[in-house]
Amino acid sequence: MTQLFPLLLFFFFTIGCQSLHSIGDNPSAEELFQHASKLKEKSYYQESLNYFRKLKSRFLYSRLAKEADLEIADIYFSQEEWKKSTKAYWKFSELYPQHPKADLVLFRLALSYFHQLPSTEDRDLSLSQKTIFYFNRHLTLFPKSPYRSETKKYKKEVLNLLAQKEWMIARFHLHQGKPHSALPYVLKLMNDYSFLLPSKDTTEKHSDLPSLKKLKELAKELKTTQKKI
Repeated sequence: MTQLFPLLLFFFFTIGCQSLHSIGDNPSAEELFQHASKLKEKSYYQESLNYFRKLKSRFLYSRLAKEADLEIADIYFSQEEWKKSTKAYWKFSELYPQHPKADLVLFRLALSYFHQLPSTEDRDLSLSQKTIFYFNRHLTLFPKSPYRSETKKYKKEVLNLLAQKEWMIARFHLHQGKPHSALPYVLKLMNDYSFLLPSKDTTEKHSDLPSLKKLKELAKELKTTQKKI
C-alpha cells in the first residue's frame, strides 16, 4: 500500500495537469477565456497568452475579446515585461476609458513607465515625463482610487530623481568653475522642486539634496559672481 500511494499521487497529478492544459476541439469564447484564466492563475503565462490570443482571433467581436486584452496586459505586468505592459495598458486605456477597471489600468500604465526608469539620476530620465503625466492623470481622473496613496508615493520618487538630476548638473558646472552655467539649474531646483528640499532645521531624514536655505545662499552667491563677470 505504501508503494501504491506515490503511484496514485503521480496519476492524479498527471490527470490534473492534462485537464488544466487541454481543451476541446471547438471551444466557445467563454470556454477559451475560462481555460486561459485558469492557466494564468497557475502562472502558466505563455500558455495562457496563447489561449487569450486564440480567443481574440476567433471571436474578435465577442465582449470577452476586450477582457482578453486586459488579461494579456496583466500577464505582461506580472512577468515584469514593462515595455509590453506599457503598450498593452495604453491601448486598453485609450479604447475603453469607461471600463470598470479603468482605475487599475491607468495606475498600472503609469507604474509600467515607472519601472523602466533608472534608479540613479546619472542615467537617461526621458521617460520620467510620461511617467509623471500618467500618475497625474490617474490622480485627476480617480480622486477616490484605492491606489491614490501609492500613486503619490511613486510620483514623488520620480520628482526626487529629477531634482537629483538638476543638482548633479549644477554641481558639475560648479566643479568646472562655471557658476554662470550652474545658476539656471540651481534656480530650477528652487522653483520646481522646493517642496522636496529639506528645510534648514531638518535633521530627521538624510537627503542628498541641499537645504532650501543653503540653496538660496548659493543662488545669491552665483548671481553676485555673475554680475562681476
